[in-house]
Amino acid sequence: MEITTIAVSPENADGLRAVRDERNLRSMDAALEQLLEKAYGETPTAESTN
Repeated sequence: MEITTIAVSPENADGLRAVRDERNLRSMDAALEQLLEKAYGETPTAESTN
């Protein structure tokens, strides 16, 4: 299994928070998952490092 780590810079974190809040999601990880799914057309397998 390949593990990819994604870091969100502070400059972009506000946008990710906005997605989380707008979609009433439970976490920043869930918001990132939805954005990646939209961008790549599939749900990525991710391991949270929070």
